[in-house]
Order: sequence, then structure tokens, then C-alpha cells
Amino acid sequence: MPQIVEYEQVLETLATQGLEPAYPNGGAFHVPNGRIVGYINGEDASIRPGLDVRRTHDLTGRLLDLWQRVGGRLWLTPAHHWAHELHHGGNGQAVLDAAGLTLGLPDNLAHAVEFDDADTFRPVLTVLFVESDWHATFPDAATPATAMLHHHGQLWITTNEPRSDHSTTRR
Repeated sequence: MPQIVEYEQVLETLATQGLEPAYPNGGAFHVPNGRIVGYINGEDASIRPGLDVRRTHDLTGRLLDLWQRVGGRLWLTPAHHWAHELHHGGNGQAVLDAAGLTLGLPDNLAHAVEFDDADTFRPVLTVLFVESDWHATFPDAATPATAMLHHHGQLWITTNEPRSDHSTTRR
């Protein structure tokens, strides 16, 4: 069952993995010295040349592949904070509704929505990649990993893994 994880716990837990918040009160985290691989489902002239970008029409499948590989729980946070998502044109309410949750905490922080398994996460996947940017982290992962779910139809995975392919053999 999805649940809300308070922002202070998110910060403390992800710091033990070496993850750093991209900005104060925000839910975007980065892996220092991490390797970034982007997946896009269409052309995007805004992407800088030289980035490792691959085409796919299955962004959600790539995210689920990553989760299966690193294991444990998935924490979904707004890239900014809940106030932006709930009051300034984001799709935060749709995410909470799909997860069957109410925030019930101050909305000026990026509290996480925690998922234990892909089945409870699937309804939320239908409202991601539109209007807002979201960030997935994996608090139980032995190797730090993050995924930025961008509203332009992009998935940016960052890990310390030396692998050149972020896929698994699951299909």
C-alpha cells in the first residue's frame, strides 16, 4: 500500500547512499559522479549533444526495469515540492489520487510517495510524464540510482553502475 514518507526521512535516508538534493526543499536528487543515460520517446532539440540518449516508446517499462534491478522500495517525489504540484499547475493531485493518498503534511517540501511493488505503482504511471517533472529514488538499493521523469516524455537514469545498458532481461 502506498504511503507518504516525510521529507526529513527522505533526506536522511538518501544521504546514506551519497545522494544529494539538487536544491533546497526539492525532490530531485543526484548521484555525485554518476553516469546518466536518457531515454526519450520523440525528437527533442533541447537535449545537449554528447549525452547518452536512447529512443524508446516504453519509458514506464524502462523505469520498472530499473526498479526491478535495484530492488526494494521506490520513492516518488515531485522534482520541486508539493506546493508547486498542487497549487501552480502541476499534476500532484492526480498522482495522489492515483495512489489513493492525501498529502496531510506541509506542502512546501518534497515528501515522498512510497511504493512497495510495481502493482501499486502502475496506476500512478498513467499520470506521470505529463505537466510536471517527478523523481524516483530507491532507498533500499545497494547501488545508488535515481530517475527523473520529465514531462517532455523523457526518462533520465543516473547510477554509479559501469554498465552501458540500463535494461534487464525481463520482458
